Amino acid sequence: MGADIVLIDHIREFNRFYTNVLGLLNQHYLSDFSLTEARILFDLSDLGCCTANALSSRLNIDKSYMSRIIKRFEKKDW
Repeated sequence: MGADIVLIDHIREFNRFYTNVLGLLNQHYLSDFSLTEARILFDLSDLGCCTANALSSRLNIDKSYMSRIIKRFEKKDW
């Protein structure tokens, strides 16, 4: 099971790197969420609870941008 988690982490790291390189993070393709917002929501559901700083570091997202996104989520009562 541990090897599966390591593999999944590597795949997610690869995907994050290339979505950033290709400039896809702020695009709204198939939903009302940008890829960045979707990643944040996914990681929040995956981690349970964490700090904005920890999430910002984990996802390699600017802290002020993370703060603005979280404020929007809070405003929508998510």
